[in-house]
Amino acid sequence: MIVEILPRTKLGKWSSALLAAYFLIFIFTNLVIVGLFHQEGGETFTDNLYVSIPMLSVFVLAVAALVTGGLSVFRYKERALLVYASIALGLTITIFMIGELIAPH
Repeated sequence: MIVEILPRTKLGKWSSALLAAYFLIFIFTNLVIVGLFHQEGGETFTDNLYVSIPMLSVFVLAVAALVTGGLSVFRYKERALLVYASIALGLTITIFMIGELIAPH
């Protein structure tokens, strides 16, 4: 089995692009919105929309990277490390979100 870094299939490239968009929006939200403008969350998810909307889009990007990465691995036999990273990150984010929905703190 040959493992490469960059994907070759179209779905693998989409998965890597979604992973990059995830990191860009996550870093932008943490550095600019939270760090520079001192916005912080509240009691519920929708208390501060300046933080919750980018974080919801980050969750959607992580799940989309999980789905496209999974499809590219199982359907098109993609073996790129970036695709595996997008699957791992998407699965981790999904597990944590399910945990928050089941047992919020």
